[in-house]
Amino acid sequence: YGVDLLSLCVLSSDTVTFSVALTDSLEHAQESAIEEAYVRAAGALSETPSLVLAFAPMLNHVGGERLLKYLDRAGKGTPVFGTLTCDHNYDFCAAHVLYNGEHHKDRLAMVLMSGPVRAGFFTIALPEGNIQKQSAVITGSQGNVVHTVNDRPVLEYLESIGLARSAGLEGSKNIPFILNYNDGTPPVARCFYMISPEGHAVCGGEMPVNSTFALGRLESEDVLYSAETILEHIRKKTKPRGMLIVSCIARSGTLGIEPLAEAARTQQLLVPDIPFFLCYSGGELCPVYDGAGQTSNRFHNFSFTVCVFSWARDRVEAPCLTSGIPRNSHLPSSLF
Repeated sequence: YGVDLLSLCVLSSDTVTFSVALTDSLEHAQESAIEEAYVRAAGALSETPSLVLAFAPMLNHVGGERLLKYLDRAGKGTPVFGTLTCDHNYDFCAAHVLYNGEHHKDRLAMVLMSGPVRAGFFTIALPEGNIQKQSAVITGSQGNVVHTVNDRPVLEYLESIGLARSAGLEGSKNIPFILNYNDGTPPVARCFYMISPEGHAVCGGEMPVNSTFALGRLESEDVLYSAETILEHIRKKTKPRGMLIVSCIARSGTLGIEPLAEAARTQQLLVPDIPFFLCYSGGELCPVYDGAGQTSNRFHNFSFTVCVFSWARDRVEAPCLTSGIPRNSHLPSSLF
């Protein structure tokens, strides 16, 4: 593991078929470009795709969740796991999508897989004790921009809970909020990127009207605790044949002078038993499960997300553990 490191992940199978595609530029027409690339990749497969691995660009004018929404629509709900590009710069200005020897700042690359793909999805953001009990209702928003909370201007609301421009909210990516869609799926973590000149909050993902959110806290010990917890329980509850792991770059930043401590701990827990690939992300793409066990594609911030491949004969029982793991406790077996 390292900061300047090339990691090579090889996926192979005698029964699973792979197809890849790169979109045209997403600067102006995102939905049509994503749909066209998906159709092209799916057309090279003999069966309906079972899983999509997506590598999306960091665009200033289009949120990552919107790109995921278009990919979800093109794939008619096919599970999507992946990441938004990021780099070591605060504004991710040097981040690129790499595809067949070329690099792009405005295109999305995808890998489609069909056949008997046995994959489960896990995600965790922060321990339950780090989430305030009091929640607020989003009463006005457009996409990833929040206008009003509890029928008050969002800036007025944030000031009322001790977060304002003077408190360093603007431009901060290290303050997690736990968003509940109130649709039966688990909550997801969000960050507030900045306050716009109009006094609106620009967030890391969609913030739908009538959803609720609560302020969270993520510290260095929480990063390691949550990663250890989810990896240990994956190993107990299934027989992983391999793992793809995407962790939010904000988690690395939270670790201060040891930014790769999470990567080091992951390696200690998995090597040499389980092959895995780990990268850091500007936004995590990982499905969540509803009460019936059906997946919904979701965009995350501050999260440690895992796609687990198992032996074909194994049942993959995979919950989404977004934020509900108390410290020093055992996870209910019903979650698995």
